[in-house]
Amino acid sequence: MLKKKIALNKVVAFFEDVEGVSDIDFIEHERGDFDKYFEKIKKIFGYQREIKPTQEVCLKLIGDGVIKWQVECLSSIIGREVFIDANEYYFVRFKIFDGMLFIKSICSLNGNNDLILFVKSPRKILAFSDDEYTISFYEEMI
Repeated sequence: MLKKKIALNKVVAFFEDVEGVSDIDFIEHERGDFDKYFEKIKKIFGYQREIKPTQEVCLKLIGDGVIKWQVECLSSIIGREVFIDANEYYFVRFKIFDGMLFIKSICSLNGNNDLILFVKSPRKILAFSDDEYTISFYEEMI
């Protein structure tokens, strides 16, 4: 119980610094509804990636344009309800109202460009995965 409370406090504190979002809600994990999302994530982020990226760019070539590119990739979900798996106990549900502010703040807080968003309607995953040289974008229906 104490671990759960500490986990919630950390998530709340983290999301106080996330910009460009509204209607933030912290939801306890009920994995059953998200099992298919997690199966898809394993295929995207597993050692032997089973899913090819929807788009991929070279970080050296795109440079400072990476955030703009990420915002363009997320344009279809601006204003819609999305979820992030925050930790072993909680999801965060929110709406993105400013993609640029959201991407800048979340990447700064995370220290990288990795991001996984769950969308319930239509059911899909939007994910970014960066490595040393490239950043990949995945948009996978569930």
